[in-house]
Amino acid sequence: MNVEDTKAIAGQLPTLAVPARIVWGAADEFQKIEYGERLATDLGAPLRRIDGGLHFTPEDHP
Repeated sequence: MNVEDTKAIAGQLPTLAVPARIVWGAADEFQKIEYGERLATDLGAPLRRIDGGLHFTPEDHP
């Protein structure tokens, strides 16, 4: 939940080899979709974009 945690291991993300799926609100203005794309690329994980989804997609697109 703290971006500093992710930034601290950013260089290691491609080597983690953990199963992951990234779900991101395409309309998130706080953390842009480009961040989700980068995270998905770094983890080698699929990215599911939620069209119209904002920062808390479980609330705005349940």
